[in-house]
Amino acid sequence: MILPTDIDTLDSFRRRSREHIERLQATGRPEVLTVNGKPAVVIQGAAAYQKQMEKVAVYEALAESAKQADAGRVHDAKKAVRKLLDELQPR
Repeated sequence: MILPTDIDTLDSFRRRSREHIERLQATGRPEVLTVNGKPAVVIQGAAAYQKQMEKVAVYEALAESAKQADAGRVHDAKKAVRKLLDELQPR
């Protein structure tokens, strides 16, 4: 969620980039930078970005699972776990 305190100008970022980066890292929230009063770019700390991308990957996997289930491509969970355990056991 973007808060009003997370909006600043690109010029402000240029002048005080260290302060902005410290805030990004401390809060984990993105910041909207404006040019001529209009939103131009969104910046985000690297750790927060990585966390966001991991969530996106999970959501995409869930969407694919739902799509497969809707198409009838499902397996009994107990049988699938047993098969997996059998495959993982050393021979």
